[in-house]
Amino acid sequence: MSKTDTFHIRWRGRVTGPFTWSDVEEKLNAHEIGLLHDVQYNNNWSTLGELLAQRGEVVRINSAHSVGSMPTGSDLRTDSVAAPPDPAKKIPDRRIFVALAIVAGFLGVHDFYAQHWIRGGLLLGIALVLWRLDWGIIWPWLWAIGEIIMTKLDGQGRRMRWKRKP
Repeated sequence: MSKTDTFHIRWRGRVTGPFTWSDVEEKLNAHEIGLLHDVQYNNNWSTLGELLAQRGEVVRINSAHSVGSMPTGSDLRTDSVAAPPDPAKKIPDRRIFVALAIVAGFLGVHDFYAQHWIRGGLLLGIALVLWRLDWGIIWPWLWAIGEIIMTKLDGQGRRMRWKRKP
């Protein structure tokens, strides 16, 4: 490869260039391009990473960025990755969820209890609009009854249980 060689760079179908090799290295060091960008050299397209590997160059890491140590076997165990359950955050009781849905489900109270904030707010907004238009609250209440049947998990993805564990 000589100093007069030019390279075209392609990313998502858009071709730019021609660039000299020093321009390509500047763009790589400035993080304007990455190793997955396509580079045309001698009328052949390959990724920049493949071109560097063909040239026998080692991919350099900027010294300003710190590189962590390699993970050990204890880091990769599943029990060390999972965070222990927080006892301060209670799992909602399914009986209370059902009771709230039957009594005041048209207001979305049961969704707020189960930490489904967006769904509860949406149901509350729909109920208020329908009540304001004098269309009644029967449709939001029927929606709440359907949620009793369909909802098994709280907003955190934990299964709501019927009975409390001692």
